[in-house]
Amino acid sequence: VTDSALLGNVTFRVSMKLRHDKVKEKKKFIEYLTNIKGIHWVAEVGGEWDVMVNISAYDHFDFNEVFSELLDEYGKIIGKYKVLVDVSLLALNRAYLIEGKKREVMQYSHRRKKVNVDDKDKEIIKMLRKNAWMSSLQIAKELGVSVPTVISRIKKLEAKKVIVGYRLFINPEVMGYDIY
Repeated sequence: VTDSALLGNVTFRVSMKLRHDKVKEKKKFIEYLTNIKGIHWVAEVGGEWDVMVNISAYDHFDFNEVFSELLDEYGKIIGKYKVLVDVSLLALNRAYLIEGKKREVMQYSHRRKKVNVDDKDKEIIKMLRKNAWMSSLQIAKELGVSVPTVISRIKKLEAKKVIVGYRLFINPEVMGYDIY
């Protein structure tokens, strides 16, 4: 889990309701969303909305560029949408899965001073976002640097709170839990 606010980005959450006659195009739409640069979270949801996305952008102009492209491509199937700006996020662990485990909270994306990171740090972040289990050895080989260099950079990113934690995504339904 990274705090993109420290990298100078703002996260915009967009909730979308698809037109009732276009719901069968949802799967293709979601696949499209997963390939847009800047979108780092996509969810198919129920209730008032059908799809939600998080878009990380440098500013509202950058967001508008990404979102306008999305509307140009798929605006015909979107009935309505709502855009929210994330000010502060709390990531909660799934304490109910481990008996006696205290609920832990990671807070990120709230206003703090921007942290400068170089291209190597950005590459490390990108690799860990794709696969948090990636070894320092694998990262070092891909970047052409030593393992101690990778470990040192990760520790510095953690100390600066750019990397605020690591999350395991599980499917609670296969463990007998309903999610609402």
